[in-house]
Amino acid sequence: MSDLSLRPNVFKNPDFDAVRFARELEEKKPAHRSFGIFFTPRSGSSWLTDVVIGTKLMGKPHEWFNPNFIPNITRGVNAETLDGYIEMIRRKHKPGGIFSFEITSYQLRRVFGMNGTFPGYFPPEDIYFYLTREDMVAQAVSLAKAVQTDVFHSKGSAPDAVQAADEAFPYDADLIEEWLDHIFGQEKLFETFFETHGYKPIRITYEQMTGMGAEGVAHYLMRTVRPGIAKKFTYEPTVIEHKKIGTSRNAEYVDRFRRDRAKRVAEVEAFRAGLTA
Repeated sequence: MSDLSLRPNVFKNPDFDAVRFARELEEKKPAHRSFGIFFTPRSGSSWLTDVVIGTKLMGKPHEWFNPNFIPNITRGVNAETLDGYIEMIRRKHKPGGIFSFEITSYQLRRVFGMNGTFPGYFPPEDIYFYLTREDMVAQAVSLAKAVQTDVFHSKGSAPDAVQAADEAFPYDADLIEEWLDHIFGQEKLFETFFETHGYKPIRITYEQMTGMGAEGVAHYLMRTVRPGIAKKFTYEPTVIEHKKIGTSRNAEYVDRFRRDRAKRVAEVEAFRAGLTA
C-alpha cells in the first residue's frame, strides 16, 4: 500500500475520458526504455534536466512524481489512477523514445510507499543515477536561503531579485541545521531503499557535474543511456538559463556553520564516508 492515502485526491480527475484513455492506451506506444534520477534538493537537478532535454534523445526528466505537480499532470495526460498515470506519461513524454524522471526520496515514499511498489513500475535493472552534493553543508545553506527568500533558481528570477535575496539572508545556525537534517534524512531514506530493493544507481555529484560542464554531462549520460549512438552524438549547446546563485555570503555561512556545529557536521560526514569505505 502506498502513501497516497495521505493525499487521497492526488489523481482525482473530473474530466477523465475513459474512451479516450482506452484509445490512447492502444494507439500510443510506450517509451522503449526509461531511466531515473534520484536526487536530493539543491543538488543541481534543474540544471541537469535542462541538459538532458537539450539532447532531445533522453526524455524529459521532470519531477513527474512530485505530489504537488501530479494533479495538473494527471488532467493533462487524461488519467485517474497511478497505473493509468504512468501508462500515459510513458506514452506522451518520451523524446528519443525514452521516458525519464527525477524523484526525491520523500516523493518516492509519498507516491509509492517504501515497501516495493516502485520496483513494480521501475525495476532495479533499469538505469538510474543518484545525484547528491559532496558538500552537504553548502547544500543546506543553499536550501535554507532558497526557502527563506523564495528564490530557488536564477532561471526566471531577475538579477536584482537574486541580489536582494542574498542581502536578505541572515545567518541562522538553527535554520541551517534544520535543512541539513532534512537533506540528510532524504539521503538515509534513499540508502535504505537502495539496499532493501537492490538498486545500484550510478552516483554523480553536483561538484562533478559543474566540473564537466553541460557538454561533458550530456556525453557522460549518453554513454550510459544511449551507448549505441553515443559516439555519433554531437552536443549542440542550448541556452542553460540556470546560473549559480550562491555567493560569497553562502561560503561565509558554510565556514561559520562548520565551526558552530562541528559535532553535527562530523556525524553527517562519518555516515557518508561509511558508504564508500
